[in-house]
Amino acid sequence: MKDSNEFNKYLVLVVISMSLILAIISELISYFFVLRKSDYYKLRDNLTRTKLKLDKLKLKEKSGIIIENTTMSSNFSIPRTKRDPKIEALEQSITTINQKMSMIKLRSSFFTGLLFALLIPFRTYLLGDVPVCKLPFEPVPMFRIITQAGLNNCAPNEAGSIFIFGQAFMAFRIIIQKAIFMDATSSFGKI
Repeated sequence: MKDSNEFNKYLVLVVISMSLILAIISELISYFFVLRKSDYYKLRDNLTRTKLKLDKLKLKEKSGIIIENTTMSSNFSIPRTKRDPKIEALEQSITTINQKMSMIKLRSSFFTGLLFALLIPFRTYLLGDVPVCKLPFEPVPMFRIITQAGLNNCAPNEAGSIFIFGQAFMAFRIIIQKAIFMDATSSFGKI
C-alpha cells in the first residue's frame, strides 16, 4: 500500500525528461544562431588575445617595472600610480568585444527563453498543480514563491514542477555545453 506522503516518481521523471529535451533543443538553437557564424569565432579569438595582452601588462605593472607614472598623493604619505593608458584601452576593448558577442548570442537567448516560456503552460496542462517532490528543507518564505510556483495549498517544503524544471534545465544545459566543448571559458552558462 502506498503512503499518502510519497510522491509519484513518474512525475519527477517526466519533468526532468522535459528539461533535458529543452536543454538539447536550446543548445541546437545556440549552434544554429551562434556557433555556425565565423564572426563569433573571430570575436572569441580576439577576446582571448586581448585578455592575454591585458594580463601581461597587469603583471608588468604589479611587478614594478612600470614606475614612471607614480605620483605622490595629496598628503605625501602613500604613493599612488596612475592607470596605464594601454591597460585602460585593452579593458575598453574587452568590454566592446563582450558587447558584440552578447549581441550575437541575443537571438539564441531569445528563442531559448521563448521555448522555455511556451513549455510552462504545457507543463501546467500535463501536471496541473500537483507537488512534484518534497525538499529536504523548508525554504525561506521569500523563495517559496519560486519553489511553489503554480501550486495551491501545499506544505512549505513541497516543490512544484516549474522549480524542478528550471533547475534541471540549467543543470543539463551546463553539462551539455561542457560535454561538447561549447564553453571555452570556465564560467557557467556562457557559450
